[in-house]
Amino acid sequence: AAMTPRRASRGAEGSASGGGGGGGPSGNLTPSEIDVLRRSSFVNGRLFLPWAFDEKKENFLLKGRLYNDPAGLLPLDKKQKRYFSGYRRPHEIMHSEPVMIKAVSPYSIVQDVIGDCSFVASLCITAAFERRFRRQLITGIIWPQDPRTRLPVYNPSGKYLVKLWVNGVPRRVEVDDRLPVDRNGRWLCARSSISNELWVSILEKAYMKVNGGYDFPGSNSGKDLYALTGWIPETVYFAENDPDAALRRRMRAQAGEVGGAQELDYHQTAGRVWERLISANSYGDCLITVATGTVSPEEESQLGLVPGHAYAVLQVWEGHGRRMLQLKNPWASRPWRGRYSVHDHSNWTPDLRRALNFEPDMARQLDQMGVFWVDFETVQRYFSSIHLNWNPALFANQATTHAHWPVSSAGPRNDRYNVGENPQFTLEVMRGATVWILLSRHVTKREKDIQSEDDGDFLSLHVYAHRGGRRIFYPDQPAVKGYYSNNPHNLTRFDVDGLPPDGENQAPSRTRKLTLLLSQYEKKRSVDYTVRVFATKPFKLRYAPPLPPHAHKIRGAWETLTCGGSMNDATYAQNPQYKVVIHTRVFLHLRLQAPRQYSVNITLVRWDKNGRGVDKETGRIRYVTIPGEAASSGNYRKGFSFVEADAVEPGDYTIVVSTFSPGQKVCLSLSPRQCLSLSLSLSLSLSLSLSL
Repeated sequence: AAMTPRRASRGAEGSASGGGGGGGPSGNLTPSEIDVLRRSSFVNGRLFLPWAFDEKKENFLLKGRLYNDPAGLLPLDKKQKRYFSGYRRPHEIMHSEPVMIKAVSPYSIVQDVIGDCSFVASLCITAAFERRFRRQLITGIIWPQDPRTRLPVYNPSGKYLVKLWVNGVPRRVEVDDRLPVDRNGRWLCARSSISNELWVSILEKAYMKVNGGYDFPGSNSGKDLYALTGWIPETVYFAENDPDAALRRRMRAQAGEVGGAQELDYHQTAGRVWERLISANSYGDCLITVATGTVSPEEESQLGLVPGHAYAVLQVWEGHGRRMLQLKNPWASRPWRGRYSVHDHSNWTPDLRRALNFEPDMARQLDQMGVFWVDFETVQRYFSSIHLNWNPALFANQATTHAHWPVSSAGPRNDRYNVGENPQFTLEVMRGATVWILLSRHVTKREKDIQSEDDGDFLSLHVYAHRGGRRIFYPDQPAVKGYYSNNPHNLTRFDVDGLPPDGENQAPSRTRKLTLLLSQYEKKRSVDYTVRVFATKPFKLRYAPPLPPHAHKIRGAWETLTCGGSMNDATYAQNPQYKVVIHTRVFLHLRLQAPRQYSVNITLVRWDKNGRGVDKETGRIRYVTIPGEAASSGNYRKGFSFVEADAVEPGDYTIVVSTFSPGQKVCLSLSPRQCLSLSLSLSLSLSLSLSL
């Protein structure tokens, strides 16, 4: 597993250059990146522009009137509708002067009827971070602010501006302070237990606006924390809770599917998970939340756990032979009844009480706020996932690029055999570096609306080390095999020195040239996305070299009489053949596509001066001599083969395309591409209907 970096110099952007110019040291965006960000500014029917703020130009105080959001009121959740009486502004129902923040604290945050536990847990952990480390995080994203303290303040006009990370960049989210209440004037939204404090409700409203309304479809804390902070999201699962994970790895290894690849499935052993939790908690560079999985009704009643629910991790501690976590339930209404609860007198030894400052009366007060201690073994048993959001300032070198992957782009819908047309990037990075790559898919409408049509978009990012940063065509042999997920954020982590050796006869150097490949499980719709690269050492990020220009496309077929099979078959000469006349030295790239069930090969043969391997009457290639083979795609591969030749000398050549077995009827598509000068013609006796 890739290491977690120790603190680097804060805020340094390093010497990285953004692919296509996006997000590099200059921060300049290309026209195509601007198009991506413009397109993804429309989310759930509302406009959220990339962040731009000039305090002198922002008009928060409106003379003689209250601000009403032009986008209108947000749709309500079903439970809200059941109790809803109307919308009220804070000054209309609060008994004292409203304030934005009186004292930032996780203990005062309360979730209400909206099913956004992951978001409220995110507020809890960011508030705990500010309280513990005295560094502004969550309170710095709300405006207007006091110019002296930089803390947000109450605005009597009711207009607020919130900075949220949405679709690749921070964006402007404007809201008013009209909030839903019941018949008794009680808020029907997340709130602070401090009666006149507003920040929790305003932040929730801003995030619900981005997500289409209070009828929130659900999320996870990693995604929510990224929106609030821009910190890198990572999800971890316990390997012990997935008994099939080890079996799958063994089966893939035996089948030779993965080879030497580091395969990311985000399942880690409990010991490794604990090591990372302790490290993350110690330095203040990680926000931690956990989520329960399926909990039986009996366990729910006995333990006080909520199934499918998010909890903030306020503290992580180890000592006296115990591993402990302090959690915060956003509901703040269901006390913990399991091991180490306030009612557990046997496990709370005097030494443990002293070590954790556990005082029974205070513990009971915290228990009423949803705050409790639990041992790590209980977390492993009842919690299904751990969300870690890492401070990007850990990495001194960063780059960002935004791009578009149209569904109409060339390349197959399923890239199991051919990935040559997939988006690809070249990453040149110093040896010894730790690299994290965050792939973020832009979302412009609710995931539940997309998934009502299908299962959503499953994207992954793979890392290849054997091509020296050149474009990848075959999907096998990744150095790091990513994980397909319909989560909008997908993190790939690796240590450069842990990758397989360089391929392509590369000379040793201080850097590694890698290829980053985006992949979809099934290409269903156009995708806008952002790639953020973080590294502990300098790197350069750019688009992978494109295919050469001057493409010719030939369509044809192997018929019964023209399907001669492999070089081992006596009928090899019957295969389709194409004569190529090269006038100057060229780089030549040939690709052959066929139906997936057929294994195919493409070979470039140079005519032998002595006529060896050539039928003297027809001029067709009968067999291939070792000196005559200029380039070959190698082993027969299902559905797709390609060959590249860096410096093909002038002369007469023949392209031979073949299937592994003779006598098959198969359609074919041949795409020669080359730099400089080349002429293409059919071989003398080839009788196929082809379009050049």
